[in-house]
Amino acid sequence: MLIQRSKLPAFAKQESLMTAINSGQVTLITGETGSGKSTQVVQFIMDDLYSKGDFTTKIICTQPRRLSAVSLADRISKERVDEVGSETGYIIRGENKTSSNTRITFATTGVLLRMLQSSKKNGVLKNIGYILIDEVHERSVDADFLLILLKKMIKSMPKLKIILLSATISVDTFINFFEKPLTPLHIEGRTYPIQDFYLDSILAESEYKFQNSDGEFITPSADSHFYKSGNLNYELIAHVTRFIDKRLTQEAKQDGSILIFLPGVLEISSTIKEINKSSDNKFMALPLHSGLTSAEQKSIFKTAPKGKRKVVVSTNIAETSITIPDCVAVIDTGKSKNLFFDHKLNTTKLIESWCSQAEVRQRRGRAGRVTAGTCYHLYTKETFEAMQKQPIPEIKRTRLENLYLVVKSMGISNVNEFLSSGLDAPDKSSLDKANQFLHEIGALQENSLTKLGNYISYLPTDPQSAKLLILGCIFGCLDICLTLAAISSTGSPFINSYEQRDKLKQIQKKFGNGQGDFISMANAYNAYMSNKSKRFLTENYLSYTTIKDITSTRSQYLSLLVELGFVNRKLDDSCNKNAENWPLIRGIIAGAFYPQVARIQYPDPKYFKSSSGSIEIDPDARQIKFWIKSDGELPAARVFIHPSSVLFNDNNSDFTLDENYKDFLSKVSTDDGSIDYEKAREQYMQLAAQTPKSNVPMLLKDAFVAYRSSHHTTKLYVRDLTPTSTFATLLFGGDFSYDLNITLGQTSPGIVIDNWLPIRTWCKNGVLIKHLRRLIDSVIDEKLSNPESPLDEDIFKVIERIINL
Repeated sequence: MLIQRSKLPAFAKQESLMTAINSGQVTLITGETGSGKSTQVVQFIMDDLYSKGDFTTKIICTQPRRLSAVSLADRISKERVDEVGSETGYIIRGENKTSSNTRITFATTGVLLRMLQSSKKNGVLKNIGYILIDEVHERSVDADFLLILLKKMIKSMPKLKIILLSATISVDTFINFFEKPLTPLHIEGRTYPIQDFYLDSILAESEYKFQNSDGEFITPSADSHFYKSGNLNYELIAHVTRFIDKRLTQEAKQDGSILIFLPGVLEISSTIKEINKSSDNKFMALPLHSGLTSAEQKSIFKTAPKGKRKVVVSTNIAETSITIPDCVAVIDTGKSKNLFFDHKLNTTKLIESWCSQAEVRQRRGRAGRVTAGTCYHLYTKETFEAMQKQPIPEIKRTRLENLYLVVKSMGISNVNEFLSSGLDAPDKSSLDKANQFLHEIGALQENSLTKLGNYISYLPTDPQSAKLLILGCIFGCLDICLTLAAISSTGSPFINSYEQRDKLKQIQKKFGNGQGDFISMANAYNAYMSNKSKRFLTENYLSYTTIKDITSTRSQYLSLLVELGFVNRKLDDSCNKNAENWPLIRGIIAGAFYPQVARIQYPDPKYFKSSSGSIEIDPDARQIKFWIKSDGELPAARVFIHPSSVLFNDNNSDFTLDENYKDFLSKVSTDDGSIDYEKAREQYMQLAAQTPKSNVPMLLKDAFVAYRSSHHTTKLYVRDLTPTSTFATLLFGGDFSYDLNITLGQTSPGIVIDNWLPIRTWCKNGVLIKHLRRLIDSVIDEKLSNPESPLDEDIFKVIERIINL
């Protein structure tokens, strides 16, 4: 192992690195991927401590991803001929692989933030002398927040040393940030020379031509609007792939793979299809993106069969997270997709744009790991020079309610001022939106944390999932809420298979049983936990890795809820007395994720008449519209159900009539499409007891869908849906008031939720709901005031009566 370590570029820099670290409090170390900075610097520090007779000082190194924390701890343990969890260990969400002997701890950035939050209570930072922040150039929200905390900590902790590790970052970004002398050092990488080709030379040398509208084959101009705008030409990408293969095979006699960078999954699929269509089976084209299973990702490391060349078509995941060891050529489209937060619609937009120069350099460097390489940039040199130097920091383009809540939980009154002391100040509009959101969910009141807000800040998940956990404890449906909150943190247990999406949709519907996407995921998880067979995983497109992650996350949440007093240690039957009450569970989901609730607008009902009376015709799903709250010029904005949802284009009973009514028209129709009214009368009599009538009160119909996330691509989509009733939304959702201007006829007042959502109902209903809402709020407040005390049995009986509505 020592021989292998000595071959790393960092090993030759050990003395100068330790001199810099020992002489200053803050050190910035840059080095390309493969230089050894992530694996060697912590070992240099530990060996230096041993040489000084120091056997107590500890080291923490943060990683942006859990996989990196685990793999680095494993790698260093092997290099030091030790077991993970002994001298070197890791802490990630749901898993702590450390012991009393551990002195080097790898942790995700979020985990260290939690440790810093609780350090005053349990002394977790005792004996910590070094904190290393790896991949600091990625500028995640967590990393930027951690830097603010460390900047303040080192003023009162002069012995604490901070080491920043980065692949590519401007020293100027940090030179004055810590208000202390900063020592920058660089470790040269092991990369071989890389030759660059830009679009104009690529078009000329590869002799690419396309057929115009007149049928002529012409060479396009690199300065055309098409290419300057960043449009993707899949035919050109496939052509350049064949050109590179020919050059590597005939001129260089060289094996190795080709790596293509694209902005998204659909672009990857289109590129692979074009390559396979025009390559005469010369290539083994493989996709690489975060939606693949571990097994699918591992296939990119396989050697191509004899006579074929491996082509890996990837998103930016291959920039730093995953290295293709045999890559000798890169095709870079220069495009990436990033999420940006829209304050008005309270949603994220996935925007495709030119990437930064720093990201281009990372992509380019992938080609020179094993031998001299080439990088083919499908854009001009002028386009590259016009790209921004560094990517936009996450804190300037993402939702900030989690961060805002954490800062408030630390007792900081002016959140805007505190966060403005970071490397880049977040937009004021983003902070204002975060403040508004936390008020809406009941976590903030008059700029202070509420009782609910304090508990939410203690749970290591997003505010809405934390609220879901607490409501699940109060209303006796703990298990399902634990699973749902864990899924919200870890992701769906279903494997996202684009090729098998139709079959996957049917499987999700089977588990959903009319309850929506979110509950479908929980039911699938529970079904596996009752079965636990590999065949069950395969048949139902379930990821074992994700299920394992959900299980560990559930356990972590349960332990914390027990610690807070919401769950008794015996876990008696009262914890899940309403485990099968789906209307209640869906209402709790709506309450937890409010204001992420969409109103369903049905078309005007249509009927056909028979001798037995009029029967309402099931409306076309395409005529059903969905609306959410907007802070724009209009109070509401239209949204669309994402095609991946089990409710997409689905006329099931949650939205219209009973499931049995779906085949009604087929049974009463004649061969020419007309209605046989005698059959209709018979069918009507059979369905009369089951089918909801048109005069069923709106308060008892599912008129809303709660959604877990939304994003804007070609349209504004909502995902992970749970249908719920107006009644449940009023009882568990936002504040509401009466509005006498909203009428049913001339005398009926109405209810307005959060000053935007009118619900027409009679005055007596509004008064009744107001009193019921106060009762439920009082029950929640009582439990928050004293989590360990049982609820008054009489009050709970009333709640159960309400639930049974």
